[in-house]
Amino acid sequence: MPIIAVVDDRVTNRNVLAKLASSLSDDIAVRAFADPQAALDWAADNTPDMVITDYKMPKLDGAEFVRQFRKQPHCFDVPVIVVTVYEDRDFRYQALEAGATDFLISPVDHHEFRTRVRNLLTLRRQQEIIRKRALTLEEKLVLTNRLRLEEMQESREMLSRVIDAVPILRRPMRDSNGANAPFENRDRSGGDRISWRRNVARDAILNPGRRNPVCRRFL
Repeated sequence: MPIIAVVDDRVTNRNVLAKLASSLSDDIAVRAFADPQAALDWAADNTPDMVITDYKMPKLDGAEFVRQFRKQPHCFDVPVIVVTVYEDRDFRYQALEAGATDFLISPVDHHEFRTRVRNLLTLRRQQEIIRKRALTLEEKLVLTNRLRLEEMQESREMLSRVIDAVPILRRPMRDSNGANAPFENRDRSGGDRISWRRNVARDAILNPGRRNPVCRRFL
């Protein structure tokens, strides 16, 4: 549900702006504030989707309000519309430098208000979609890196098992009388010594949970 914060010290203007904002859609929630400091306190724990504020307010004008609002957590990119009179060109410059997104001329034209607010809310939704996709891609990257590290660890463990089996293959095989057995009798698979070692190593890799029968024979 989009949240629009309206800040204006004059009750009539505040009610008009809040009513216009509510008329955009049934699912829009409007929070109205007469005191800009109260709006800043609220924004410290809540992130609106848009702020509409008057410029000429006591204690805290529109430019200073926008400047402090931008310092609130997660409010650096929230659209802010400043309402001011046509002659206040210097005030508008100050508001822009403070971080204002757009302006509305007072008295506010209802059609212009709805069009500008609707466009900025659409832009805000698109930014949120992009941000969520970026977070999803980052999470996938973290997961991929973690799986890759786990695979590397498993490969190291398999390699370690093969290395542990090499000294066993170097031990001489003996016959029933305790004498060294001829080389041709050592490899019952029909291959030479290299093929025999490859078979043992392959079995150690494919069956890491158990030792090759040949390895068990000479432990």
